[in-house]
Amino acid sequence: MADSNEMAPGRARREVKECVRYEVDVPAETIAASRRTVAALPSAVDRPRLAGVTDAGVPGFLYLPHYLSAEEQSAVLAAIEGDTSVDWSDAFETRLQKHWGWAFVYECGQIVGGEAAPPAPALLLEVLAERFVADGLVATPPNQVLANKYMPGNGIGYHVDRIDLFGDVIIGVNLVVPTKFTLKSVAEPEERVSVVMAPGSVYVLSGEARFGWRHGITRKARLYKRFRRAPELLPDEPWRVSLTFRDVLEAT
Repeated sequence: MADSNEMAPGRARREVKECVRYEVDVPAETIAASRRTVAALPSAVDRPRLAGVTDAGVPGFLYLPHYLSAEEQSAVLAAIEGDTSVDWSDAFETRLQKHWGWAFVYECGQIVGGEAAPPAPALLLEVLAERFVADGLVATPPNQVLANKYMPGNGIGYHVDRIDLFGDVIIGVNLVVPTKFTLKSVAEPEERVSVVMAPGSVYVLSGEARFGWRHGITRKARLYKRFRRAPELLPDEPWRVSLTFRDVLEAT
């Protein structure tokens, strides 16, 4: 199921260092400037989708449990599946991906290159991304959207989205099934904060949460192992879908 979509001649390409660990020092003023807070958001009285927002005690983290209605979730899923400009990629063994705006090449589980990709469906760009701006979650619409479809029970390891590739604010949308989202401090690895993300919920990583905390999704080990052994015995088990909205730095 590798992406076979044909791109126009002259598409932009970008090379990235191969499979190396990196450390980036982020100035304190950059962290402070990018930080989103509960107090700075519009009133939930006027925007019910902002009701129940919390930072879970991590500066720069926001969790919005009621951001998308059931009808909106269905429409978003239909837009993802119905978009034929991009195929699902099976670069990872246990999840499928679609990239819009900018597509990345992976080796060793890390990004090693990238190229321009078709724009995301209008529903994702003109509705969701613009809504993020209107609600004060991000200053400008992100230029890249990533969809992940996770094998039942699968999670994702703790990580910080590449600081040298992506902007100061990361926004994620959880769809289909609830999942446990955990933040772990880079400086104090034993310090962890978890939230159970409902379908239709949104999280925001900015400030300290973006640069000083790793995030990951807890694997449901028993379900995951059962599905890997005999997927035909669990034909109706739903695959979790997530969307990640990011700014690719210096994308052309």
